[in-house]
Amino acid sequence: MGLGAVIMLIGLAVGTIVSPPLGAQRNGVFDEIQCTKLTVVDNMGKKAMTLGSISARILDEIAVNQAWRTLGQLDIFNNQGKMAVALGSTGTMLGNGIAVNDKQGKIAAALSSDELVGNKVTVLDKQGKMAVVLSSDELVGNWVAVNNKQGKRVAELSNTEYGGAVQVYNNQRERRAVMGVNEYGNGVINTWDKDGYRQ
Repeated sequence: MGLGAVIMLIGLAVGTIVSPPLGAQRNGVFDEIQCTKLTVVDNMGKKAMTLGSISARILDEIAVNQAWRTLGQLDIFNNQGKMAVALGSTGTMLGNGIAVNDKQGKIAAALSSDELVGNKVTVLDKQGKMAVVLSSDELVGNWVAVNNKQGKRVAELSNTEYGGAVQVYNNQRERRAVMGVNEYGNGVINTWDKDGYRQ
């Protein structure tokens, strides 16, 4: 019994020396925490948020269902455990992106920036097809595109070196009307009939 008591006292003494002060543990202040992934859950144990250094999520063109391998990503989940918002950064020319999802966890809208396609805002319909795209880059300048339910372009507003242009397409993606400025600085309107003949 005496030997056991001595061993217990030695253990308590060593624990006091090695362990950090209890005050630091109680107030939750830490100098640094290192991990590859951090998950926050709600009171019911459902995933509420994840923060990771490497993650494979849809954050590139957003609407074409291709995935980036991101360097850092923050995911926020809704009450049903489906991803509601994703914020990611690749650290490469693919750049950064924010995706906002609907209640089913499908991407509804996205904001992205990269060296390939410039800055872009994409809005998707309920079927996950691109409905509206706003883009700005050095190659094509600024433009807004509106698609039909099949995801085909039906209208486009863009700028050119001469001014602005509005183009309207039919459901087969065939151009039917153009209003813009030509190379002489004049305003022009062109139309095509259903057979594709210019009017």
